[in-house]
Amino acid sequence: MTTTLPLKSGTWALDPAHSGVYFKVRHLGLTNVRGEFNTFDATLNVGDDLDGTSFTATIDITSVDTNQPDRDAHLKTTDFFSADEHPTMTFESTTIKDAGEGEYESEGKLTINGITQPVHLEVEFGGHEVFPGDGKVRAGFVATAQIIRDDFGIDFNMPLGMDKFALGKKIDIEIDVEANLDDSRLPAEVETALYRIAQEALTNVAKHAGAGHVSVVVTRRHGSVTVVVEDDGRGFGATGGESGGLGLVGMKERVGLLGGRLAIESTEGSGTTIVAEVPLR
Repeated sequence: MTTTLPLKSGTWALDPAHSGVYFKVRHLGLTNVRGEFNTFDATLNVGDDLDGTSFTATIDITSVDTNQPDRDAHLKTTDFFSADEHPTMTFESTTIKDAGEGEYESEGKLTINGITQPVHLEVEFGGHEVFPGDGKVRAGFVATAQIIRDDFGIDFNMPLGMDKFALGKKIDIEIDVEANLDDSRLPAEVETALYRIAQEALTNVAKHAGAGHVSVVVTRRHGSVTVVVEDDGRGFGATGGESGGLGLVGMKERVGLLGGRLAIESTEGSGTTIVAEVPLR
């Protein structure tokens, strides 16, 4: 038994082209009806040990696909998923334990139809390989679980006779995940500098904002990291150029040294937005 996952620490992002979310249910007690969800996302955060490792997934209920359009439409109604009211299914792991020989067990919280229940996953780690297409290391997992759909308020059925129903209550779930280490995170020194820029912008705007509300938002996307500092305009009504009277002299140069750009948008009476963007390296 080990206390770590044999992968580099960090955030491993889902490759949807090589992953899938599948399910099956018994029909008439005779055969399995199979389906999948075509839109989903998952993230594996690998920590220093299993206690610090977690897995989350979000599934778009409206993307359900059983290869039969009328059935898919029925599944989205209040008889089953109530997709209009609850368009997503989510899973969040709470514990991950090593079961030996590349097998793991995970306990977590599954939310379907607005109802959250504990669920147990059996997870097989398939190893890791370098994908020639992009040169990145890919890791593979297969997770399986069985749930009782009644536990999530999905109890629609059709009686067939004495104690028999058309649809089984047990749902078998399989999640195939191929993931790669998300290398979109900036080098530590660049990220630290960017946060410092955001903090300086916050301080400088606050000096001029009076009673206004000032906030800083940092977002990461593939291709760049963006810092946005916003003032809601209550007590600040200046129009500005690159410094805009906000004490931002020198900030543009510092962002430029990081290979990024600084843009300031200021409208009389409607607030100021400062955007610092740095490309990922």
